[in-house]
Amino acid sequence: IVIVALWAGDDYTSVEASARYGLFQTVSIMTNTGFGTADFNQWNSLSRAMLLLLMFVGGCAGSTSCSVKVIRYVLFFKILRLELEQVFHPTVVRPVLLGGKPLENQDVRKDVVLYFGMIALIFVVGWVALVAVEPDATWIDAGIPPANKLMDCASAVAATLNGVGPGLGIVGESENYSHFHAASKFVLTWLMLLGRLEVFTILVLFVPQFWRSQ
Repeated sequence: IVIVALWAGDDYTSVEASARYGLFQTVSIMTNTGFGTADFNQWNSLSRAMLLLLMFVGGCAGSTSCSVKVIRYVLFFKILRLELEQVFHPTVVRPVLLGGKPLENQDVRKDVVLYFGMIALIFVVGWVALVAVEPDATWIDAGIPPANKLMDCASAVAATLNGVGPGLGIVGESENYSHFHAASKFVLTWLMLLGRLEVFTILVLFVPQFWRSQ
């Protein structure tokens, strides 16, 4: 999609250039390497939107990449399909299958749904917090319309939470996070910790029962 959008949108004059830059940047975003061979902040809206979505797609199970592992999406959609089936067949009992075999721990259904719920909640809270603490003057001083604040903050939250690095707009490929105030950097730092060390690993530290049980 990114390659076709780059070529159709006249971002590059040849299919070869669209494929080379589009493919490299897509892989870079998904693998959280943070590399860039082009300023994708200047690409068309569809290409940038796809890169923003891909920030939430990580590597395979067991990889060192951040973001949401692909296997979790596979399980999530399998669970969603089973839940929809139970709407019109409430008496059906069907296990979650992976590789044609039922999972040993069927409690994974609620665990996966809870995980995606936590990711969505953290993203929204981080986004609202960043928009609230970072003044519009940051964009004005950088010569960027303040109207871009919502999207730029969303990409900054997505990039830090998922360990990607560069985002869009004021934190694009050719920019950095030095524009932000200390409070914003504090929010983004915690998002990086949550994403890098796994959400539950950090959140469990704030549960009193965890310490009492030790």
